[in-house]
Amino acid sequence: MLAYSYMLEIPYWINVHKVLVKYKKIIFKLFTFSYFLGGSIIAFGFYLFNNYPLIYLIIQSLAKSFGTLALFMFLATLTPGILSRFKIFPLFASSIVLFRRQLGILMFITAMVHSFYLITIPGIMTSQFGPDFLTIRDLLGSLSLIILLPAWLTSNNYSQKKFGKIWKIIQRVTYISLVMIFIHVAFTSLKLGVLTFGVFLLEFSSWLKVWFFDKK
Repeated sequence: MLAYSYMLEIPYWINVHKVLVKYKKIIFKLFTFSYFLGGSIIAFGFYLFNNYPLIYLIIQSLAKSFGTLALFMFLATLTPGILSRFKIFPLFASSIVLFRRQLGILMFITAMVHSFYLITIPGIMTSQFGPDFLTIRDLLGSLSLIILLPAWLTSNNYSQKKFGKIWKIIQRVTYISLVMIFIHVAFTSLKLGVLTFGVFLLEFSSWLKVWFFDKK
């Protein structure tokens, strides 16, 4: 209990933030390596299916965990905005903001691995890919990825400068996917569904606060 109570103290998060800033470049490199690894797993998916089925099956067995990891990263990217709108835990929020863009990029790649190995490759390679092959859960998951795609493609400094105010709109469209992700997750895990719904309520409540209270 003492350890957890210490984590809520401001000096603790000051130290955490300092460490993250100090090793920011190294952490960025780890993210870049993760992008490359995830992209390679996706790119060589069909090759592994045909030539190295054991490796393919190992990755496929982990695909559900990849989906859970992607969910946690997605919720983490929403956390700083929620905290800043409620004006609480600023140091915690700023610590996540340091890597929010990188988390968002890695989240999308991880979700793609999840979808690719559980739906796309099995469906295409067994010639079953189509409306009858996809469940409602699969459709919602796939649709949420499509909605997140523009935000993923524009998660860079060039796009931010190029699109200006429109860039923020593109990024905020991701909020729509939260509802679909909630339903998608709820089909699989009640606990994760409750967690996602809780974040959705906090997200919605934080915006209500901004719209109806902060502007007064």
